[in-house]
Amino acid sequence: SSLSLSLFGGLLGPNKFTAMLGQFIDMPNPIPFNTLTDKLNEYKKGDVIQIWVDNTNPPGPNHFCLIRKTDEGWINYNHNGSLGDVKFGDPISDDDFKQTKIYKIYGPEKVNDEDI
Repeated sequence: SSLSLSLFGGLLGPNKFTAMLGQFIDMPNPIPFNTLTDKLNEYKKGDVIQIWVDNTNPPGPNHFCLIRKTDEGWINYNHNGSLGDVKFGDPISDDDFKQTKIYKIYGPEKVNDEDI
């Protein structure tokens, strides 16, 4: 069997600051909270997804981390430790998701029941 991934969110690629123009180019906006929660609700318990987040300065997406859906909700599995104020292994609340700028989601493709 093979693993298929889906991609959800803005532009892919590094942010660029152009000194000549004095502005950032190719910087997407974070996924709006309601759109984000709608997308996260599509995943099933046990799914692990990778998110592309803004965790430091300069502004814009600059870090990939993993989160997993469990009975407790989404759990932080960021390899660097915390995700915002959420420590490694702790559940991520709606307030935490509101404070975390998520630009892209990489996750398992949705499987239809007839494909099983």
